[in-house]
Amino acid sequence: EFSANYDQFSEVTNELPATVRLRYLRIQPTNWKNWISMQIEILGCHRPLPCREPLGADDGIISNYQLTASSKFSDLKSASHGRFSSFSSWTPAKYDKDQFLQIDLLEPVLVTGIITKGDPDVQQWVKSYYVGYSNDSINWRKVENINGRAKEFTGNTDQDSPVINIFPISVISRYVRVLPTKWHRMPSLRVSLLGCKKEEVCLEPMGLENSVLSDAQITASSSLDWTTSPSHARISDRGGWVADSYDEDPYLQVDFLEPRNVSAVVTKGIEANDYKVTKYKVTYSDDADKWLPVTDDDGNVIEFPGNEESESPVVNVFPDLVEARYVRIWPLDYENKVGLRLEILGCYHPYVCQEALGMKSGAIYDFQITASSSLNPELSPVNARLDSDTAWVPDLDDEDPYIQVDLIVPTNITGLMTRGRNDANEWVSIYEIAYSDDGVKWKSPGGDTDYVVAYKANYDNESPVTSVFETEIVARFLRIQPSLYERKIALRFEILGCFEEKVCMEPMGLENGMLPEGQITASSSKSESTNPRQVELNSETSWSAATTEEPQFLQEFTGNADQDSPVINVLPETVEAQYVKIVPTDWKNWISLRAEILGCYHPYEPIMTTTLPPDAVLPSLGPSELIPFVDTCPHSDEIEGSLLEDARIEASSSIPEGGPSRIPLDTPGDSRRSGGWVPRVDDLHPVLVIELPEMKLLTAIDIQGREDEENWVKSFRVIGSEDKKTWLPVFGPDGHEVIEGNRDQKSIVTRHFKTPMTVKYVKIVPESWHRWPSLRLDLKGCPAAEATTITPTEEGLQLCPELMDEPNLAENCPEKCPLGMLCNGEKCVDPVDCSCVHDGKIFKVSDRVVDESCRQCDCVLGGHSVCTEKVCPPCPEDERPVLDDDCTCSCEACNDFEKMCPTNHKCIPKQRWCDGIIDCPDDEMDCIYTSTQPTELLPIIPPEPENATCDVMGKHIKTFDGQDITYEICHHTVMKDIANGIFNATLHKECDFAGDCKHWLELKHRNHNIKVFSDLIVEFNGHNYTASQLPKLGRKNKAKNLVIQKVGDQIVIKSLAKGYTVSYDNKAHLKIEVST
Repeated sequence: EFSANYDQFSEVTNELPATVRLRYLRIQPTNWKNWISMQIEILGCHRPLPCREPLGADDGIISNYQLTASSKFSDLKSASHGRFSSFSSWTPAKYDKDQFLQIDLLEPVLVTGIITKGDPDVQQWVKSYYVGYSNDSINWRKVENINGRAKEFTGNTDQDSPVINIFPISVISRYVRVLPTKWHRMPSLRVSLLGCKKEEVCLEPMGLENSVLSDAQITASSSLDWTTSPSHARISDRGGWVADSYDEDPYLQVDFLEPRNVSAVVTKGIEANDYKVTKYKVTYSDDADKWLPVTDDDGNVIEFPGNEESESPVVNVFPDLVEARYVRIWPLDYENKVGLRLEILGCYHPYVCQEALGMKSGAIYDFQITASSSLNPELSPVNARLDSDTAWVPDLDDEDPYIQVDLIVPTNITGLMTRGRNDANEWVSIYEIAYSDDGVKWKSPGGDTDYVVAYKANYDNESPVTSVFETEIVARFLRIQPSLYERKIALRFEILGCFEEKVCMEPMGLENGMLPEGQITASSSKSESTNPRQVELNSETSWSAATTEEPQFLQEFTGNADQDSPVINVLPETVEAQYVKIVPTDWKNWISLRAEILGCYHPYEPIMTTTLPPDAVLPSLGPSELIPFVDTCPHSDEIEGSLLEDARIEASSSIPEGGPSRIPLDTPGDSRRSGGWVPRVDDLHPVLVIELPEMKLLTAIDIQGREDEENWVKSFRVIGSEDKKTWLPVFGPDGHEVIEGNRDQKSIVTRHFKTPMTVKYVKIVPESWHRWPSLRLDLKGCPAAEATTITPTEEGLQLCPELMDEPNLAENCPEKCPLGMLCNGEKCVDPVDCSCVHDGKIFKVSDRVVDESCRQCDCVLGGHSVCTEKVCPPCPEDERPVLDDDCTCSCEACNDFEKMCPTNHKCIPKQRWCDGIIDCPDDEMDCIYTSTQPTELLPIIPPEPENATCDVMGKHIKTFDGQDITYEICHHTVMKDIANGIFNATLHKECDFAGDCKHWLELKHRNHNIKVFSDLIVEFNGHNYTASQLPKLGRKNKAKNLVIQKVGDQIVIKSLAKGYTVSYDNKAHLKIEVST
């Protein structure tokens, strides 16, 4: 029996002794005051995301065998083409209302809505439809409206525009059917179901259909003949396995080579002969000796229902996962003959040394992929990546077509995964391979014999098929030679093997434009169209020398054999250099060259000039002057604002509908344009370059994901320059170069820079992202001080910035440094490599020291110290970490008369615990307040109350004059200065269509606008402040006569002049006290 409330306003929380898993919860009051009345919230593991996620019909998570239909107009209009992303559509053979498209989700799933489209090629679509659902595929119901009647959903009005319908009442179902009732011309349909997606469902194909399992791993008790052998039991095979007619106890067996978790079996019959298994059982084993059957919860052997139609797949899910190396299917009943095709589902993970080597991820660059020919630029070798929108297609006159990949270093290769052309019914069905270490001498898996090893590839244009080589291959070059194909040779593929990240093999900036024009020079140029800039690897022309008479330059390496195929030469050892010269020694017709240099890429360039305010010397940022956050401009009369107005924005690449003009915050997407900047899929190093109209002091960045897709940047770097020659990193609020970005696509994240920088050019470099590096952003800053450019001269000695405050440490410097170089205390170095000075000691870039205040100081690029407080490791529960005099960490307990707050480890006197006053986040939590029996008092006249109070919690409002009101708050004024109009407070609540609500408080006081959000972030005059930043408001005199602070789990705002106190917590509980 739980204790509950002692008054009508206070919240009481009761935790269960142990977490329980349940669907229904009943609360039974046992004691009450006046009447049983209560408001409740249930605490537990809450899923905050709306249940509107695509369930997999459009991205391939739902396999072809999970899509079935009443009929099909043709193979190109079958159920598998009913996916939302299909290049065709499902179209039935008949035009009556008995037709349906069915999706088997394999297990009961919460389904909340549906998205539909028509046929992409022909103007035909479904105008209205019902949705049926079932958990056994026998008993069906239709999705209903709130009145309990079957809901007829409005469908499409054209062939391409998606239409979303949210179910009035969500359903939990395994099977979902779409039943067209009206259509335009023909009932053509593409669908995507919405609901609660389960991330770790152990129902993945285990390798039969895509040939990850070799033929040798599939065996049987017998076969009718060689055309019906066990290798034909794959669910996508055109035939199937047929047991011998005299086999009295037939079975089909799969060997996974190692124990795997298995959860389901998918079966089909053999359509050509109408052979099918109608009932079967499943056994499993770890050693092929002791076998166990799949049983139900009572231990009874399950006899699974098989196929009623030979072509329609049937999925049977086991009650529990079974772990086994071997799985056997035992047919019990059948029609005509035992004929079977199947797929086994479970927890799939790749076998050892079968990792993707980089065709899909981009770890293999475009210049590593070449071919004998290509039909056109849209079907070039770079489009052979596994997730490409098209494919590689060779020229139709190419008699010996091949595509090859240069892996740069010898690599262990174990197999290939192939697909056909995404936008056409074209694919390769059989191919051969060759491999080489030098690109000249080629070998085949058959060795020196005449035996040709051929590998089975695809049977349609979309399904991936994996071929594992009989023996591992160690080679640098791999060549694929198609031998049989459907319509045209069309190929997308991934190479499997032992993946090792290639160190120091990144493009260094020629191709993507990261190297400015001035950094690429040549001995001569033949013409303006063949200048050094045209040396970029994919340039339409090339660099060509003006003459071939004398040595021209752009150890001797093998060059090109034709004009288009890239040739990669790896240096015997990595070299460190500022300049690289390429000297042609042999050529055909003329010296012409396109190139890319590979190495350890980073974006910094040498400092040549330093820009400073007038009458200033080279800057010195001592450790104590580093500003942790910059929220305002240096001068009080300046306002931090957006810097993007009239700015010129360039991108390393972008898709046509997602150019740089789409980067402003809150840019929406539509049918023609994307909601943000979107780089191309082949852009391996996406970069935004922003040129401001004039010099500005860069103080902060606002970043947001793409509005119309679940794409956002999780981390990024910002690099600034005044002249587009000298680039330096801008450090985030924590002093690190890599800055944390977004966690979703909609929220705007503000990051203030540790040290503001005067810039005219800004580069935004995404480092990590969700799905794709798409973004929207705004740069914040202030007017820059009038600057004077100080160019280092040959006269005198120029020191590193922090060394200028400690000239005695420069005794070992030379008399002077070359132009653009600074002394680090010992020698002249590039300014980027300057050392730092702290507590009278020199330490180098990337070194760390601990100063006298026990702070950890790092030396970052440019010779600047970045110091942070030392963080001690956690202590036992009843102790707190402290720093000793020698900066070592130790643990100590509170005094006997004190008690420790678990949240911040602060020691609070015991008598101040549960005294009604919050001293730390924990001292007023879980307090038990006792009440005394009332005693008869002499009647007296009560004094006038000192304060009037307004209390708002949920729908309940207690007004300043003591009235109790209950109603739903959306936008409500809770306090207003009617006489003078100096202040007013409003409470706000907004809910979206999914039922997710957000709430916040707005307070206007004179010319200040204050917002308090549910996560206790405070927005003050447009700038966001966390709890640790709130004290700055008072220090900087921003909020005169206003005190804003975080106390426990609430924000308290107190007006010293007007006498009111506002407290607002993370549960939207608002309390206002006004002195009377």
